[in-house]
Amino acid sequence: MTPTQKKVLEWPLLILILWLSQSMEISLLRLPGPLGSFHIPPVLIVYLALTRSWGSLTLLAFVFSYLGSTSVSHSASIYIASQVWTALATKSVATALALEGRPQFTMLVVGSHIVSRLLTHVLLAYLGQNADVFSFVSYTLIGTLPAALLGWLLFPLFMEWDRYFGHEADDSRELNPDLIR
Repeated sequence: MTPTQKKVLEWPLLILILWLSQSMEISLLRLPGPLGSFHIPPVLIVYLALTRSWGSLTLLAFVFSYLGSTSVSHSASIYIASQVWTALATKSVATALALEGRPQFTMLVVGSHIVSRLLTHVLLAYLGQNADVFSFVSYTLIGTLPAALLGWLLFPLFMEWDRYFGHEADDSRELNPDLIR
């Protein structure tokens, strides 16, 4: 494929993959009880926080959280706001720390998951729509398991996607592919 064909094909292909993964999340991958589901857009947004500039991250976090808002039970605007603010917080943490490899990425996904849930809880509390604290804590802590699993499994795929489509990491940051094994 030529670079021009890759540029034209990348966005429609990514949106198609996200829509297919969302339909699988909604129909097949619901876990029992408080485990929630496998939710891919937040994990993708964490990867973007590691590899994209502040402006692109903000725009892409908005787009992917908008696409991901179809599978949450609360207001889409709250979900989008919490994902964008979590992406910016993750970017600030990622610029302060040297994070390379799969284990560090997985821990960053877990931390971002917790921050996102906390922001969502605060925003819902502000609107008077939140659940009790016990439900929030159990839903947040148990929901980190699917998030960590997705972070672990998707990190090499995200790196291959960037390599194939020719995305250079922001600020000459190298995510060393030898560390993902």
